[in-house]
Formats: sequence, C-alpha cells, structure tokens
Amino acid sequence: MKSTPMAQEGQLREVLEGVAERARLSGCGLTISGRSALWLRGLPCHLDAIEVIAEGPPSGHVDAQDLPGGGWTWQEGTVTVRWVQRADRYAPLYRAAAARAVEVAGSPLPVAPISLVAAQLLARRNHEDAALITGMIAAGRLDADLARETVGHWLGIYALDDLDTLIQEAEWQAMRQRYERGEEPH
Repeated sequence: MKSTPMAQEGQLREVLEGVAERARLSGCGLTISGRSALWLRGLPCHLDAIEVIAEGPPSGHVDAQDLPGGGWTWQEGTVTVRWVQRADRYAPLYRAAAARAVEVAGSPLPVAPISLVAAQLLARRNHEDAALITGMIAAGRLDADLARETVGHWLGIYALDDLDTLIQEAEWQAMRQRYERGEEPH
C-alpha cells in the first residue's frame, strides 16, 4: 500500500477544513468517506482527493464538474474534492455509511465505518482499491467476517466472490509475512 506523502498532508488537512466550513455554511451534513476515511484512521494509502458524502449541494461558488453516480468534483490546489451525493444503485450504501459515521480524532467531520468504506472501494472495481482492501485485511485493520457481511448485504453475491478472493490473498500475505519473520505458520 502506498502512503500519502507527508508534504501533502498539510494541504489535505487544509482542504478538509475548508470543506467542513463549506458544509457548516450551507447547513449540509457531510461524512468523510472513501480513502479519506482510511487516511484519517491512520491507514497507509495514497490520497490525492478528499471524498465526502453530502446531504446536499456545496454552498458558495465552486467551479465544479458533475461526478458520475451523483455529486460534484472540483480542484483546490493539487487536491481534488469529491462532494458525493449518490443518485444511483449505490446510493443506499453511501447513505448507510453516512448514518453510521463516527467521530475520529483529528477529523472536523464524522467518518464512515471501515467496513462500509471497504464495500465502496470494492464497488469501484479497480486494482489499486482491491490491493488496499487486501492490505487492510492482512494487517488486521479490516475484519474479514465483518467485511463479508457488509459486502454481501450491500453489493451481493458476485461482489462477495471478489471479496473472498481478496481475503484469500490477504491470508496468503499474512502467512508469508509470518514466515519472513521466522514465526511458525498456522
């Protein structure tokens, strides 16, 4: 898993504070989601965007483009902001993530639960997000049983098959790491 370069962390936090202020001004509920939610929990991941689940449109003037699936996206310096307001088949998953959000130290907004973020990442169907999910499971940061329950409920059996493949990969990675440390495999 790639980590966010420390040089960017200050800018990411600054943009996140600006997004939180925009939400306060508009009275719009926001929840931090996607890779942003993982980053705020200290999980190593490459991050070049702040992603939030929004209850309404952004306030004030932003030069925004429509986001596929619903919402808006714009640039603030080198950071992309994804103001997600899903209006497609994944909308219930995103609403559930917002409804179950929790406070996380250092975050100006509530943060979506890891298991629901993992389901969002899996739904994107890209290799980098799949590797991130595998790494979280291998490192013990994502409970495989909870992930299976969440993905099965929100995305269905075909996505569950994809997750099972990632879980097997994570188990193999964990076993290999134990072997490299000289521990007995189990």
